[in-house]
Amino acid sequence: MGENLGDLSFYVNYSHVSAQGTAPLGNAITQPGSVLDGFGLLNASITWKRAAGTPVDLSVFGTNLTDSLYRTSNSNTFDNLLVRSTVYGEPRMYGVKVRVNF
Repeated sequence: MGENLGDLSFYVNYSHVSAQGTAPLGNAITQPGSVLDGFGLLNASITWKRAAGTPVDLSVFGTNLTDSLYRTSNSNTFDNLLVRSTVYGEPRMYGVKVRVNF
């Protein structure tokens, strides 16, 4: 792009988390869901700084673009309370950011 039109940049990120156990040693067999499966996340953005020579920066972004369903935590209370709970990660999201520099 010409100097008077601003700067355009692209960003792509992939991260991977391996499977991990969450139960104390010896309890992994009796705790349902005690192993969190591995997962990967794909994020991307496009940014236009000083859009068309103005003091405005515009960005379009997306997170978890593959819309993966993944667990990030587990309570490990099944042996004691007979309750199994888990926390899931954020779903796919899109957005626009506008920044004015002055």
